[in-house]
Amino acid sequence: MSNLRFPGGDAPSSRPASGGDASRTCKPNNVAECTEQCAAGNMPSCVEAGYIHGDGRLVPKSEAKAVEFHKKACDGGNQEGCANYGFYLEFGRGVARDVDGAFAIEKRACEAKVGYGCTRLGMMYREGHGTTRDLPAAARAFSAACERGEAVSCTEVGVLLARGRGVAKDDAKAVEYYRRACDGKDALGCSNLGTMYDRGRGVAADPSRAFTLYRDACAQNEPSACVNLGSMYRRGSGTTKDPARAVALFRKACDGGSLRACDELGFALQKGEGVTADPAQAVQLYRKACEGGEPGGCSDLGFVADNGIGMTADPTLSANAYARACENGSSIGCSNLANLFTKGRGVGQDDGKAAALYKRACDEGYEGGCNGLGFLYDAGRGVGRDVTRAALYYKQACDGGSRLGCDNIGLLYQYGDGVSKDATTAKTYFKRACDLGNKASCDRITKLSARVVQPLPVKRDAPQTAEPATGGVERVTN
Repeated sequence: MSNLRFPGGDAPSSRPASGGDASRTCKPNNVAECTEQCAAGNMPSCVEAGYIHGDGRLVPKSEAKAVEFHKKACDGGNQEGCANYGFYLEFGRGVARDVDGAFAIEKRACEAKVGYGCTRLGMMYREGHGTTRDLPAAARAFSAACERGEAVSCTEVGVLLARGRGVAKDDAKAVEYYRRACDGKDALGCSNLGTMYDRGRGVAADPSRAFTLYRDACAQNEPSACVNLGSMYRRGSGTTKDPARAVALFRKACDGGSLRACDELGFALQKGEGVTADPAQAVQLYRKACEGGEPGGCSDLGFVADNGIGMTADPTLSANAYARACENGSSIGCSNLANLFTKGRGVGQDDGKAAALYKRACDEGYEGGCNGLGFLYDAGRGVGRDVTRAALYYKQACDGGSRLGCDNIGLLYQYGDGVSKDATTAKTYFKRACDLGNKASCDRITKLSARVVQPLPVKRDAPQTAEPATGGVERVTN
């Protein structure tokens, strides 16, 4: 989630000195004095010299020299130097790579209550670098770092809480940690706090507050914030709708290396929103995003390949792109791949695989997956027929904003299949589906209202299966 922080830049003036006489510690950014005091055995001065050579602002950048100074500080018992030296070891920058050695060093630094050491230790546990991947241990390390003022680690704890990874899912606590991170000037923390206000997760929804947080974080060059800010301009949420401004933000972030921004720019070009439509260019951007590992790009590439938008229809490419999106964590990709399995398009027809994919997407919170799974239970395809269970999934889909889910559960209430027959409740669901843009549901309301003179058919209409989703789904960071 967060970018790796390079151990460099100005050292805080309030940092306590260790491993030497505090009165002899060099002034930050004084190259000659730091070098001299380090040679005289003042370990904090060695750390300062390491920062100076590592960031290259005052002298030519030299990671090898940075390593030399941080290692000397570490050998002299300064754990801040150890934490920084561990970073270089982990990634083989300026020194031969030694991931196992880096893990041992960061663990000792964290145990010595060095915040950055705990941050690095958390990242190593999270990624499985030098140790077995252990998200609960990562959460503990990040929490310890956050308590020691490491804003980036406060963001990391928030991410784990928001996703329920390594800790119990708790949006309210995630908000608290994101707020601490944002107060500590971590731009990603501000962006993620904006996401919580944007979606009303763990805090009352407040589009204006979300817009401000995204705007300020984008000004600090946080890519996710710029993309989310663009999405708000596109929707007109928290600000005046301005598709052209959204495109400018997406383009800037894409040019700056954000693959998610490239995907969003592709969607704007596909639809001609805020820019002249160019489906072929959209395809190129989707390919770029997908090849770089952006799941949304793979899902959108699958959609245009399936529907022949900006390219010749290619069901096999569509299936492969959806599969890659699903593997990379896109619930939409999983659901769209399930659609292909139900049709046998680009893949062999397999309702059992479709059911597993729909369930995965539904469990991850995608309403289209819930509707698709409800459809399979309703029809008895790939699973035993169970209309009562279908009703539960349709309702979950409807509550998540699926127009088809609302229509399908309305049909169940209309005819009393799996639920008690109730025309009033049926009309309520049809109204929700109609408001979400499902024309068939609007027609059903009219027929229900006129049922005295126009009897309903004895057999209910077939349920509507999932429809593939493409861009436009908000892909905010979290």
